[in-house]
Amino acid sequence: MKAGLDRQLLGWIETFSCRQQHDLLPQLKRPDGSPALHHQWGQRNRPDWDARGLVIWPRGGQRLHLTHSLHWPQAWGQRKSGETIRLALRWWAEAAECRINGSTIHRGDLFDTACRWPLPEWFGPGEVLEVELLLQSPRHDDGA
Repeated sequence: MKAGLDRQLLGWIETFSCRQQHDLLPQLKRPDGSPALHHQWGQRNRPDWDARGLVIWPRGGQRLHLTHSLHWPQAWGQRKSGETIRLALRWWAEAAECRINGSTIHRGDLFDTACRWPLPEWFGPGEVLEVELLLQSPRHDDGA
């Protein structure tokens, strides 16, 4: 009987997780339009980080500008009233800035390495958020 309950919970957890998470890393683009992930420099110089699926760029205070047009995921269906949906980001950067539709919503650095920004109430099916990440690598280490 316990195995049956475990199977039911697993199905519920998978459904819940799918509704709750949407990985944006594969959709992020570099200024030349190439994908942010699995860049040649990272594959050559930080294969361990590349294998972990991190966006990587060289040390020395180098800047990286990433963009993505975020559309409401169809699998999420309609947005529920009072529902809070967050954009969750983490970085290893000397300076980080996140912009939505051209407005800065968060700034961080090596000591403020995460953001959990609530998406606007109006964001739902048919809406688009223009996401920009402006990152500067640490002077002493590669950025991720």
